[in-house]
Amino acid sequence: MSSVLNAVRSPIKTIKERRSSSSSGHSSPSEKQNGSANGHSRPMSNGASTDSTSSSKNAVKKAEKRQAKEDHRRQVLDRLEAEKKERDAERSASEANLGPDDASDNYGFLPLMQSTGEYVKAKPSRFTPIRSLPDAHGKDVVIRCRIEHVRATGHKLAFLLFRDMTDTVQGVLTVEPGKVSEHMVRWAERFLKRETIVDVEGTVVSPAEDSKGEHEEVKDASIHSVEIAIHKLFVVVQVKEDPPFAVKDDERPVEDFEKEDAHFSKITRRTAMDARLLDLRTRTNHSIFRLRAGMTKAFRQYLDDLNFLEINSSKLQGGATESGASVFQVNYFGRPAFLAQSPQLAKQMCIAADMDRVYEIGPVFRAENSNTHRHMTEFIGLDVEMQIKEHYHECLETIDGVLKYIFEETVHGERWAKDREMVKRMYPHEDLVWLEETLVIKYNDGVKLLREDGAEVGDYEDFDTPTEKRLGQIVKQKFGTDYYILDKFPLEVRPFYTMPDPTDEKLSNSFDIFIRGEEILSGGQRIHESNMLIERMEKAGVDENSMKDYVDGFKWGAPPHAGGGIGLERLVMLIFKLGDVRVANLFPRDPRSFPLVGKDQARMDMMIQGTKAVPHSRKDPQVGPNGELPPLEAMIAAYGDSTNTSYLDPKYTVWRDHETGAAIGYIPQDSYAVIWGQPLTRPEDLEQTCTRFLQYIQKEKKLKPLWACIDETTEELLAEKFKWRGLSCIAEARFDPVETDVEGDKELRKKIKQAERAGVECYTVQGEVPEDVRDQTEEQLSEWDRVREKRGAQIHTTSVRLWDDAEHRRYFYAVNKEKQVCAMVVLAQLSPEHGWQVKWALNFPNAPNGASEAIIAHAIKVMASEGERHMTFGTSAREVIEPANNVGGLRFKGMAKTYKSITSAFNLTNKTDFRRKFGVEEEPVFVAYPPHGLGISGCGALHGTDS
Repeated sequence: MSSVLNAVRSPIKTIKERRSSSSSGHSSPSEKQNGSANGHSRPMSNGASTDSTSSSKNAVKKAEKRQAKEDHRRQVLDRLEAEKKERDAERSASEANLGPDDASDNYGFLPLMQSTGEYVKAKPSRFTPIRSLPDAHGKDVVIRCRIEHVRATGHKLAFLLFRDMTDTVQGVLTVEPGKVSEHMVRWAERFLKRETIVDVEGTVVSPAEDSKGEHEEVKDASIHSVEIAIHKLFVVVQVKEDPPFAVKDDERPVEDFEKEDAHFSKITRRTAMDARLLDLRTRTNHSIFRLRAGMTKAFRQYLDDLNFLEINSSKLQGGATESGASVFQVNYFGRPAFLAQSPQLAKQMCIAADMDRVYEIGPVFRAENSNTHRHMTEFIGLDVEMQIKEHYHECLETIDGVLKYIFEETVHGERWAKDREMVKRMYPHEDLVWLEETLVIKYNDGVKLLREDGAEVGDYEDFDTPTEKRLGQIVKQKFGTDYYILDKFPLEVRPFYTMPDPTDEKLSNSFDIFIRGEEILSGGQRIHESNMLIERMEKAGVDENSMKDYVDGFKWGAPPHAGGGIGLERLVMLIFKLGDVRVANLFPRDPRSFPLVGKDQARMDMMIQGTKAVPHSRKDPQVGPNGELPPLEAMIAAYGDSTNTSYLDPKYTVWRDHETGAAIGYIPQDSYAVIWGQPLTRPEDLEQTCTRFLQYIQKEKKLKPLWACIDETTEELLAEKFKWRGLSCIAEARFDPVETDVEGDKELRKKIKQAERAGVECYTVQGEVPEDVRDQTEEQLSEWDRVREKRGAQIHTTSVRLWDDAEHRRYFYAVNKEKQVCAMVVLAQLSPEHGWQVKWALNFPNAPNGASEAIIAHAIKVMASEGERHMTFGTSAREVIEPANNVGGLRFKGMAKTYKSITSAFNLTNKTDFRRKFGVEEEPVFVAYPPHGLGISGCGALHGTDS
């Protein structure tokens, strides 16, 4: 789609050029009328000169604005540089009056450490770890550490906080003849930036005494009982650039920021992840990864004791995956290859090779465009596979045993007590609770529990995430455990290799294991009989030949076996309630991990890479081995604009092209079809997609296309190929968050200040929306609907469905002074060139004045801080209607009159006026309709569809 957009000229300019090129004999006076001159719609003319002049003026204004910003930036830099020079001059003059430095040999910069001299084996280190300092009271020590901060209380005394991994200790630098000079104190204050690595020599002493003669504890350090009286101080590694935040601030608990005297900034997760290496220096993260390492150690130890064999399978494979799931394709010397979606096939082949029981700890790759708190594109899997003699519960008991051993070691084990407390300080939570005899619930019984709770759940449907969480809450209330197993899953929702239940063909010998209402493992018995396996592969649309090595193992005889796989990061997250799997991964990989360079077709294809079926070009029309179509949500995120997000609303019918995967949404209305949104397709397939869709609508559905809301390229195609007519009466309200000054508009600034004075606070949701926020939002939404109904008829293309397609949404909410949700903004992910849509901006009845403006401004600032350059408020009515292709005469005059009455009756431009406060630029969107269409009956259908 980007290639199309790059070729598209300004829609306004194109309309004028069409007029200019038309002969006067075919142009009506109405086609030559200028647009509204209100400052928002550009004047129309018969030629391009006016447009060129307007464009030139706009370009000049933008250039002047950029130059003004650059001038201001230079002025600020010049001022800061002048102030620095002044301070340096004062410091130099002051130091010149100090006289000779009698401690010059006790501080400074060490030469670059290049391993000079000969290494002596087993030579005891001269460095003492900070954690051992309490045992060295009164002794002289040398430590190597980082500078956490330096605080001078004059020219003769400074306090330094040193950090060694996760331990911190205070150092005191005070003037002492022959040891510490005033020069040395000033040097430390001036040159020792945060994170500088230093060698410190000094004496371990007790902290200073208070007025009662008792030694005070050093509260800012993890070592409270002692401090270091510094004698020598040398820089080993200098910091060349100031870190974006202080490590100490990055690990402050939430309550620290809620204190009235808090003088530090809260480090958001996004900011921390953008500087992940610095983030990893915190004590909390060190503890998280020690606990994670403890889990893998416990996993390995438990299975080793049961005579399991550890394996390391290849992560490059020639076949797609064991289940046709999402994979990353790689260029393997010109041959097709994929990153392994799991070690599943390799594990089973090892069992077929008589290895009896195996396990693996290794990376797993999933090319899924899921931006949730529980998904990553690469994570560590803890996988188990074993022969079974009589029942697959032999495997279930083994996995249950290893998980409980992990719980005992990391949740109760004394070795990890300090790390648990450190994590709990940053991520408060209740300890995991599990039963001595694990609760095993059959899937059908789980359905009954949910139905008793009022949920509508099918007998053989897979649970979605909210349903899983609710079941977890029910289990905790009823049975008192955070950990349970759900057994006998429906066969339809399991991979092809899953063994069916012997008594119910709709069920399977498989299970899921849950912690705190979220799934952490899927497992079960595998099909080991080759004919049954091949039959199941055919039903699942998996090509037997693509997995020849795998299938051969079963043809040659494989023993009965079962297994399962655990996501390590998810396990860590759920046990210690970290809130996001990324926190438990060193350098997390998700769909947004790498910078987007360019807006080419390859990028858009990657947006849906990993769906069961990726749309192909006309040269390769195969959608998938069994005709699977890519999810509509992924198509919108790859090719869509704001109009396409309506497709997820139940009132829309979505046609799909089974050869290319393309999609077009429409609403049937009597004998008409109202088409809304640009076709979701690759640019080279646009004409084919439109042709097939129109044939389908007219011949199969017996509907007459009334009109289509589309972009300029599609409008031109329909006009040229099908002689459709076009006009523009709506526009996209686009803006660049980085360039948007949300407080530049006086009225907007006033509104935001009103909200702040009323106690409105804005929040960004990381991961899933908290349940209490959802509940409050639903309650306020019901009240909002009642208030809206009283206002009379309004036009809406979709209903408000806040929680649909959460993985492609961003949520922001505001609370009033009573801490109740009063406003919400929901962003919907669009194609790379369109970025994000402000899908819903809701101002609830309990909202103070200005809450709506405040939460929208907050969302824009957050997106700008993340580097997003493309956003839109979506489409809204223009103040004028303008002709495009094949439109003219009295018919257009009649439509213009009708349009004016509709905009007036429904106040359609109110939304447009509100959006202009945020500096949006209107990009015309086109309405195209077939010849002799959009008459009186057509306008009636339009009213019936949108109202």
